[in-house]
Amino acid sequence: MKGKKVIAVLLCTASVLLTACGGQQDKTDSSANESKASSAASGKGSDEAVQESPDEAAGGAQRVALIVNQRFGDQSSVDIIAAGVDKAAEEFGLEVKKLESTSTASHEDDIRSLAREGYDLIITTFPQMSEATLTVAKEYPDIKFAAIYQYINGQETEADNVWSSEYHGEEYFYVMGALGAYVSRTGHIGYVNAAESPSANASINALMLGALSVNPDIDVSFTYVGSFEDPAAGKEVALSMADGGVDYIVGDAAKTSIGCIEGAKEAGIAISTDTNFDYAYELYPDGYFASTGLGFDENAYMACRMLAEDNFTGGIMSPLGLKEGIYYIGYDALEQFSANGSEWGKIFRDKDVISFVRDLEAKIVSGEVTVPNDTSYPDFDSLKGKQQ
Repeated sequence: MKGKKVIAVLLCTASVLLTACGGQQDKTDSSANESKASSAASGKGSDEAVQESPDEAAGGAQRVALIVNQRFGDQSSVDIIAAGVDKAAEEFGLEVKKLESTSTASHEDDIRSLAREGYDLIITTFPQMSEATLTVAKEYPDIKFAAIYQYINGQETEADNVWSSEYHGEEYFYVMGALGAYVSRTGHIGYVNAAESPSANASINALMLGALSVNPDIDVSFTYVGSFEDPAAGKEVALSMADGGVDYIVGDAAKTSIGCIEGAKEAGIAISTDTNFDYAYELYPDGYFASTGLGFDENAYMACRMLAEDNFTGGIMSPLGLKEGIYYIGYDALEQFSANGSEWGKIFRDKDVISFVRDLEAKIVSGEVTVPNDTSYPDFDSLKGKQQ
């Protein structure tokens, strides 16, 4: 193990971040990033490849492999990541291969197969792939790895050839929890995720804290569905939560979130998820008020750009959150929803939700409000007791 490296400010990649994100902290349009997802759904199956032209390949194009632990076409995170890779491939003339690895047991072998093929950069996704990514990266020290939303090279450098990005969703979900408590008529809100992980636990704990900061008597229910690709289960969970008094749900479960939207629509409750906003709003305009603003595409683009410009920075983990603009609030979506004629739209308009959210976001970014990164398993009753 090598000594801990400073990761709070990435001097080597700061210019890349600013250029690639285009000052993403100032973004106000959730649909701008989310709409990129639809163009990324070209990776349709295992070992799906996007190849450059023969002329480019013959010219020695750098080769990038994107391997994901969910299926392409999710209208969410995976498609957004793929959009960032596609953008970089077009801009820098990269040869790209996309591969689905949906079984945890196959992650290591699938990543290793790409390393054996000699790709210059291998991009892996989400905490479920961290162990496999690190194992293979140590076996192939000459290959560069970008570990999106993974906890590698944290307290100590574990692999000099891995650039890991640690997503801090707790700041965003704190805002969503506060918003839920602010608009809920029943005093009971819910959160749905696909699988437990440190980041998922932190998001739920933050959502609970945000809700309690607005209404100390709020109730918060949450569940881990067990799959990123089960809309039927998502719908069942949303309907069950509604039956239990929940009137506001935050979904963070990729394709499963689509089912949550369907359940929320059937129950007539408000919902926000990680689904492409245009797609979700068309499904449920009376209650779908926003989508999680995620800069996954910019993260993937940055990794490819560092490769193309020969300034890849391994051995560090970049903390990325609301302050850095990788998570962001979709104000255009909130404005669109508040202006519609639905019952929930009227509630959002009458309570001036947009001003409420802007004020809270500003306090977080300025440091006036600090959101802890609590990765322990969520226990709402205990958390509520500590706040009283």
